[in-house]
Amino acid sequence: MKHFYLIWNPLRKGTGEMAEQIRAYLAERGCVCTVRGKEEAAHVPAGTECVITLGGDGTLIRAARDLAALHLPMIGVNMGSLGYLTQIGSREPKEVTGMLDDLMADRFQLERRMMLRGSVFRDGEMTAEDIALNEILITRREMPKLLDLSVSVNGAPLSRYRADGMIVATPTGSTAYNMSA
Repeated sequence: MKHFYLIWNPLRKGTGEMAEQIRAYLAERGCVCTVRGKEEAAHVPAGTECVITLGGDGTLIRAARDLAALHLPMIGVNMGSLGYLTQIGSREPKEVTGMLDDLMADRFQLERRMMLRGSVFRDGEMTAEDIALNEILITRREMPKLLDLSVSVNGAPLSRYRADGMIVATPTGSTAYNMSA
């Protein structure tokens, strides 16, 4: 790989400095690394081969959602204390440079992750739609009362539920829930 796209979370301490270090490290080795804050993540240059996120799980999850249509490999560098989804810790600089060396030398294994697309229909009209790497949560915004939910998968009816809410999790999301419990 020679073309990288780096998304960093400005709310995490040290991410700006780490982003610049990674960009410089890759540039010194003849690679291109475009750096953007998480608010500008949607502007990925043509030819990008890999997305690197700096922050926590939230930064990786948001990038996965925002860039899902591009089908680009992603790797996360954890800039916080605990990361379920981020693969590399930032506390050891050798871990980060080792990861970059492996990516440049094409020494990695891709792991595909399932994503969910959820749509909300009211009176036969779609009122909301989104995609998720972890989970989709359905709850009421106003006064708590039971919801009447009809669940379909790929257009085929699955079941009906009356509940306070519902969480539909991917394997990635359910693993994170199990680890946090």
